[in-house]
Amino acid sequence: MSGAGLVAHGSAGSAGREAVGTGAGALDESALVAAIRAEQRGAIEELIRRYQHLVMSQGRRFGIAPAERRAWAVEVLYEVGVALGRRGSPAPRALVPYILEACRRRAITRKRRLATRERAERDGAYTLEHTGERAAIGVCSEHAVRSTYGPAWEPPTLPDTIERLAAALGRMLRPEERQLFSWVGQHVPYATIGAWLGISRGAAIKRVARLRARLLDAAVAYAATLADDELRAVVAFFTRTRAFDASALAARLRTARARHHEGERHDDSS
Repeated sequence: MSGAGLVAHGSAGSAGREAVGTGAGALDESALVAAIRAEQRGAIEELIRRYQHLVMSQGRRFGIAPAERRAWAVEVLYEVGVALGRRGSPAPRALVPYILEACRRRAITRKRRLATRERAERDGAYTLEHTGERAAIGVCSEHAVRSTYGPAWEPPTLPDTIERLAAALGRMLRPEERQLFSWVGQHVPYATIGAWLGISRGAAIKRVARLRARLLDAAVAYAATLADDELRAVVAFFTRTRAFDASALAARLRTARARHHEGERHDDSS
């Protein structure tokens, strides 16, 4: 969604609230913060209008690409506005240092996400046969790989156990949940996902977390039913994708296996 779309969403979500007057540009910092905390319509838009160039300059400092800086600035300021309007949150003594700190935190988070993505792509890459080179097949088109390595190249297949696990989990997802995970996989910001769904950023985070937890619970329960060699393949997959740390995974699998065996004993006794 464009920065304009986020602003429009903020306006629509505040329908019925008292609007910031036409003299909003004359509000001092404390009055603007008060207007945001009172959920006055147009207050967050005024925050974005007033401080967008400041945040864009910070984007340049933090290495945000020129084509992305305006959208980055809108997202930062939109999140600042949401944080300022949150009930019970302390009002900042000065708005500019508060915004600059938000820019710094957002830049750190972005850097960590990029590092995590690069690490995941590196760990998920396959060694191409007879070449010694590695490629992240998921982000290369088949045509591009075949053009490089010849028409006889075939994409590596996942173990049958993982294919069956993926199919089982896929059947659990409704179309809207598939779309949600698609956005997460494309690193769409939670604020943007929330705007698209008509919910807050926090609600979007909770929705993704609940869905992820449900799928992981189902995956662990499925893994507990497998033979030892199949279980090792699933454990290796979970470890490579960092779905769990090793100790947490071992504990969950022990619990799931105990429940599975208990259920089998109950079935035998009945």
